[in-house]
Amino acid sequence: KQTSWVVQDGNLRDQLKVSIAKKLVPEYREFYDTYLVMLIGEKNLELLVRFSPDDLGNYLSDLFHGISTSGSTSSSSLLQSRGCLPR
Repeated sequence: KQTSWVVQDGNLRDQLKVSIAKKLVPEYREFYDTYLVMLIGEKNLELLVRFSPDDLGNYLSDLFHGISTSGSTSSSSLLQSRGCLPR
């Protein structure tokens, strides 16, 4: 899972998040706006559409911080050299 990845360099982490969001959020917003209209009136709409475009943006803002886990961590030197560490 992505939650196991950390980008330690804050500047690089922010650049990655912005780049991903610029590509993904507008495409998802277009998809969402197009197909949500078709689903209006469906029972259990919240089960069919779990995330709004704003939700996606919020989730993307949390990328590459990792989560606290107990136990040891291992990482490759290649990932370390690029500021990315698996947790």
